[in-house]
Amino acid sequence: MFYETPKLKKKSRILNNKNFSDSPRVPLIDLPQPFDTKISRDRFKLVYNGNRELLSILKPCEITEKHVDVTCHHCPGSPKFATVWETMQHVFNEIHAQNINYIGTSKDFFHYKLLLKRVLVKQPLPEPREQTSIPKPTSKELCYKLEMCVLPLFPSPLFRETGKYCRGPTNRQILFIQSLRVREDVKFFEKPMKCLLCQLDMSNFSILDVARHAFSIKHLEKALSRCNMFFVEEFEWWMEKLKTSSNLIPSEPSESAEYYVGGLKTIIGNRYIPVFEKLTEKELNLISNVDEQKVRENEEVLLRRFGGCIYCDLWIPTPTDIFPHFFSEQHFEKVREHHPVKQFDVDDVMSLVKLCQKSDC
Repeated sequence: MFYETPKLKKKSRILNNKNFSDSPRVPLIDLPQPFDTKISRDRFKLVYNGNRELLSILKPCEITEKHVDVTCHHCPGSPKFATVWETMQHVFNEIHAQNINYIGTSKDFFHYKLLLKRVLVKQPLPEPREQTSIPKPTSKELCYKLEMCVLPLFPSPLFRETGKYCRGPTNRQILFIQSLRVREDVKFFEKPMKCLLCQLDMSNFSILDVARHAFSIKHLEKALSRCNMFFVEEFEWWMEKLKTSSNLIPSEPSESAEYYVGGLKTIIGNRYIPVFEKLTEKELNLISNVDEQKVRENEEVLLRRFGGCIYCDLWIPTPTDIFPHFFSEQHFEKVREHHPVKQFDVDDVMSLVKLCQKSDC
């Protein structure tokens, strides 16, 4: 077997609020038990990187091709692995190490040390080297390099999401992020990092800064144009990451009903569409006669259609804030930075204003 250990009755608390099913526990895939002695973060990285470098020069053999049934519940989509080799490749993927918060024990690494030694013995002997002369040393070019972020909601060729499709974030997720405050301003990334889609340097960002950018409308609109879809697990991964961060001040969860918020659309100007000039007196009367109770009753349709504004890069997770925003002069000014305000767009919002009128109107 890949790993043999007595079954433990008490399971550890894991990061993504799912009960892991690996039994027995798989080192560095499942978190240690609460009573296990963990090594320090620095020690973890030192040993981890050494094992990672060794694994990079090894090739699969009969030892690594043994069948296993392993699931990682700390990475988006809960990926499954059928061989020892697949499991090791995932364990020593740096993103997985981040997802388990660099938590492990000496026994965990001792397990992989023995396993890697067994694999090393099975490696074919290197072919004789024909070159006998000492090559001339090449000068190293030092440069400031930003690595590409491959976390959930940052689409890249290196990260493939899996799971259930969704339209985007929900109002409760947005409200939760908006309510968080930083307790200790600590850099989230240990290496210089950028958002490839937005060409944004995130090297000095805190975890909250990164999450706010990942959930921003303009970033998600670019991500949607790249990957054509979102997955529920991507947003849930960030929620759990924020909830378990010790650098943030906890926030009480919203009691609002949960709906997906709309607003992720491409900005397109059309000169043939009638241009909006100003609100008529009748329209102003309708806006002033809105019944907030009816707004709350129509919360789902309002949030799905107007829960976000791509022009202002703003989520509007509270339905009573939707009409004031879309009829504000500040919003119209932002729209005019791209194209004239379309009468069609104003009429679209006004149709819901008419739906939410006081009964005496």
